[in-house]
Parts: sequence; structure tokens; C-alpha cells
Amino acid sequence: MLLDLEQYKRQCKKETEQYVWRIQTNLYSKIKEVASENKVYPSVVMRYIINWSCDKMESDEQFREHMLEITLGKNDSEGKKKYMYTISKNVNDKLLETNKKYRLNNINFFVVESARLFFETYEQ
Repeated sequence: MLLDLEQYKRQCKKETEQYVWRIQTNLYSKIKEVASENKVYPSVVMRYIINWSCDKMESDEQFREHMLEITLGKNDSEGKKKYMYTISKNVNDKLLETNKKYRLNNINFFVVESARLFFETYEQ
């Protein structure tokens, strides 16, 4: 799956230390595969997915209702091993703005669920 990732490649080293999140092993392997196809780092693909999900929260009511319901009712507890990924300040700000606007209960689970739904949507 080739993605237009050019705007997500730019990130300074200072930002990588500040915005770190966790992702499940099974999703990380898919992200790593897409990153390999696009010849970028996995964190670039994560920035793309987070941006995609924040935009989708604004435009897709069914997606928004699903995310609000699932983040209130679940916690990200699948599997013991998790991988870390970094996002840039502007994507992190967008994620926090989405959280503030929609009052997500668990931001990290929102990101994990976003990645899962992203691959469900684009692998069909």
C-alpha cells in the first residue's frame, strides 16, 4: 500500500523525545510493512494514520460514534509486548485537539483503534 507521506517525513530530533506513544505488536508489524513499501520509518506511517483518523473524526459521523463508544468502554490491554512510536508536534497537537473536542477517554486506545480501522479500510 503506497501512501503520500511526504509531509509526514519532516521531524526534528527534539520532537522525537517529546511525543512517544505505544502500539500493539500485530499492528506494528503491519505499519512496519507499509513503511518498508514506502521506504520510510514506521513513525512516518503512524503520523499519517493519526492525521487520517483525526480528520475522519471531523467528517465521518459513524467513525466518530464508533471511536467514542470504543474508547469509553475499553482499555488498551491486548498483549504484553508493545512497540513505541514517535509523532511530530503538529500531529500530536492535532491528536490532543481531537481529544479535547470529543473527550476521548483513552488517547492511546484511540490511536491503536485508528490504526486497526485504517488497515481494515485500505486492505479491502
